[in-house]
Amino acid sequence: MLVKTLLFLLVLFPLLVSGQTNTNNPFSSRGIGETNPLTHSIFGALGNVSTALIDSAQLNPENPSSYSFLGKGQPIFSIGLASNFSNFKQDKITSAAHFLSINHLTLGMAVSKSFGICFGLKPYASTGYQLQSNQISGKDTLIKDTLNYSYTGSGGFSNAYFGLAIKLLTHHRHHLSLGSNFGYIFGTNSNEITTTMSTATLGGIRDQTLQIKALNIDFGASYLYRITSDHDLVLGITYTPTQSFSSTYNNTLIYAGNTKNVLGNDTLQNTTLHGNLKTASNLSFGFKYDFTKKNKEINNSNKSPQLQLSGEIKLTDWNTYNNTFSNETFKNTIQYGLGFQFAPHFDFLDRSKDINLIHRMKYRIGGVYQTLPWSDQQIQLTNKAVTFGVGIPIINQFSSSSINLSCLYGQRWNGLATTLKEDYFSLNIGVNITPASYERWFKKNKID
Repeated sequence: MLVKTLLFLLVLFPLLVSGQTNTNNPFSSRGIGETNPLTHSIFGALGNVSTALIDSAQLNPENPSSYSFLGKGQPIFSIGLASNFSNFKQDKITSAAHFLSINHLTLGMAVSKSFGICFGLKPYASTGYQLQSNQISGKDTLIKDTLNYSYTGSGGFSNAYFGLAIKLLTHHRHHLSLGSNFGYIFGTNSNEITTTMSTATLGGIRDQTLQIKALNIDFGASYLYRITSDHDLVLGITYTPTQSFSSTYNNTLIYAGNTKNVLGNDTLQNTTLHGNLKTASNLSFGFKYDFTKKNKEINNSNKSPQLQLSGEIKLTDWNTYNNTFSNETFKNTIQYGLGFQFAPHFDFLDRSKDINLIHRMKYRIGGVYQTLPWSDQQIQLTNKAVTFGVGIPIINQFSSSSINLSCLYGQRWNGLATTLKEDYFSLNIGVNITPASYERWFKKNKID
């Protein structure tokens, strides 16, 4: 039954992500939109850190080398839901926006002690905004009129990927893994400008759409060093090279006798162009340090707390970005993230009487600072956020299933009083589903 449900969701998910809004950022009108707009619930609680978060009970598609560390015979199905609430302010003008959408659907498993695979679907880039402005036209006071402009953006691109990882080194203290994701980017975004006159319903509509169908690849490596039985250090690195995407651009200009009724409109221009789009390259470095105070006495049910510290630096080279259909340029970006996690009792399968749900939960907090590729009045924007969340185990049939919640409160701005300022709050919910410990997949039963 579980397998049939997962297959149904994997088939249904492309239809869901293609019709949803994954961002409410006005700057998503530029380029291909806001890249990686949604945050995984676990990573989001830890300052958007992901590069070195390697765990046998946790899926991490951001670093494909993590798949070989998954527990053998214990597949993990993960689905996430993201919501965002934003307040915008520029001068004395304020507005608000929000969205709710699915941010990932993933299934991963280890098929041997040193080999793991994963496949899933997630947003790659998204466009979503609604803006309005007006301008007075005409010099004669008797014939003055107001031109109203409405800017609307929608759509985006999804990444359907298959990943694999293999351990090149397996030792009781040293583990080295390499992995890669092979993806297919697809989708369409639209940027529409509607112009009307305040004294009439006639106007014009310009609709610019971009469609992408292309292959994508990224790489990851991770190294686990078991310092002692209580101390672990993980180092991770990921790299996404610049790639050329096959794309189609369509520019349509319509004269509308009534912009609220598309019937009877005249198409003045409809141009279709084919070309290539070169993406920005990404490089990230991360670490994770675990300290687990394990019980030394047999049959001792006292708690074994675990402390985890993780950090990351991510670099994006926008100098490699090139779009055949526009001359837009973007600033190089850098992101710093730091996260801290505390688990009062790391063994979530422990059913001792003095170990309750509060002890099995994971408590997370973090922060992120990021420069953004966009500029306003030639000053680059930044993103600053504090993050926190919890991991709640689903205590059922001795499985590692869990519900993960994360909250982010942040600000996107460049510090100038006359530029657009965004204060936002994000709430992300993720569910990890695994079979019970006695229902292992790929298990070879011995013949009596």
